[in-house]
Amino acid sequence: MKLTLLIRTAFAALAKNKFRTFLTMLGIVIGTSAIILMQAIGAGTSNDIKSKISELGSNIIIVSPSAVSEGGLNQGAGTGLTLKMKDVRALQQYALHLAKSSPLTSVPAQVKYGKENWNTSLFGVSEDYLTIRNITLTKGVNFTVQHIAASAKVCLIGKTVQAALFKNSDPLGKIIRTDKVPLRVIGTLGEKGQTGFGHDQDDIILIPYSCMQSRITGSEYLQQIFCSAQSEEAISVARAEIETVLRSKHGMANSEASDFTINTQSEITSTAKTITSTLSYLLGTMAGIAMLIGGIGIMNIMLVSVRERTREIGLRLAIGATTTDVRRQLLVEAVVITLSAGMFGVSIGVGAGYLIEYTLGWSIIISLSSILITFSITAGTGIFFGWYPATKAAGLNPIESLRYE
Repeated sequence: MKLTLLIRTAFAALAKNKFRTFLTMLGIVIGTSAIILMQAIGAGTSNDIKSKISELGSNIIIVSPSAVSEGGLNQGAGTGLTLKMKDVRALQQYALHLAKSSPLTSVPAQVKYGKENWNTSLFGVSEDYLTIRNITLTKGVNFTVQHIAASAKVCLIGKTVQAALFKNSDPLGKIIRTDKVPLRVIGTLGEKGQTGFGHDQDDIILIPYSCMQSRITGSEYLQQIFCSAQSEEAISVARAEIETVLRSKHGMANSEASDFTINTQSEITSTAKTITSTLSYLLGTMAGIAMLIGGIGIMNIMLVSVRERTREIGLRLAIGATTTDVRRQLLVEAVVITLSAGMFGVSIGVGAGYLIEYTLGWSIIISLSSILITFSITAGTGIFFGWYPATKAAGLNPIESLRYE
C-alpha cells in the first residue's frame, strides 16, 4: 500500500472519533511544547549568561570577603569585613601577573538634580575600574590619581541615571546631590543594557573609592576587589598569586582557611553552566514525563482501535494483505497522531517562548534544529508506543477476526 494512501486511511480512521483522538494527542502536545520551551529557555539563558560574563571585562578575577555567620546563620558571600585598600596595594606590588586592580564598595542612594530625583546605586572604585570592566565613556573624562588622592566629589553616571535626572540636557559639569555629599558629573558611561533577568547595568553612579570611604560610608572595608590578569593564560597563575599575597598580608597559618574567596571568569562560567544544566534537566524531565504519558495514551488508544477494528483487519488479511501491510498501517496512524500533536505543540511552545520573552524580558532562542529534533522525538514516540498495538493487529487470525463481534 502506498504511503499517501496509508496517511489518508490513518486520518480517516482518526476522524471517526475526534474527541478521543484529541485526548490522545493532548499529552504529546504538552510534551512537545515543553521540549521547545526547554530548549529555547536553556539556549537563551546560556547565551545571556555567556554575554553578561564576557561583559564583566577581560580576564576578570574577583576577590570577595568570606561569609560571616551571626547567631549560627550564614549571612552569605561577601558579608565579611576582611578586605582593605592595603590589600589592593599589596596585590599591585606583589601579584606580578595582574594587569590592573580596583577596590569596589557600593551603597544604595537617592540622588537629586533640580526637581528630579532617582534611586540608584553608588559604586566606589578606582581609575582602573573602567579598563578592567571594559566600560567606555561617551562623554567627559575618567577619574584621575589626583581625584583619588583628594577624595574628590566627582562622579561618572550611567545612561539610566542620566535619562532620569537630566532628560535631554547635557549632564557634564552639573552637580547632583545625595543625602550626604554633592557630586559633580565629569563623565557619562557607555550603555551596558539589561541582563536577561531584568537587572539594569546602566543604573549606576561611579565615584572615587576614597570619596566613598571618607564622605559616605565612613568605613575602610571593601566589598570586593576587581582584578584583571595580564592574559587569559595567566589567570590561573594570577589567582594563585592573589591567594598567596592576601594570606600573607592577613597573617594566616597554612592550616587556616582563607578569610576571602577568589572567583575567575572560568569559574563563574562553570557555575553558570551548572545552573543552566540543572534548569535544562528539570525542564527536560518534565517534558519527558509528558511525552511518556502521551505515548502511553497513544498505545492505549491504538489497542482500543485494534479491538474495535478486529473484523476490518481480519477482512484485510483474508483478501491478501500481509502482516507487514497491517503493521505498517497501524504504525502510520500512530505517527500521524504524534506528528499532528507535535505541530500543535511546537506552535504552542514557540508562541509561549516569545510571550515569555516579551512579558518577562528573558532571553529566548528558538532554532530550526530544535524544532526538527522535537519532531524526530515525537515521530519516535509514535513508532515506539505504536509498535505493540501494530504487532498485535498484524498477528490476528483472519478467520477468528471475521467471527469477532
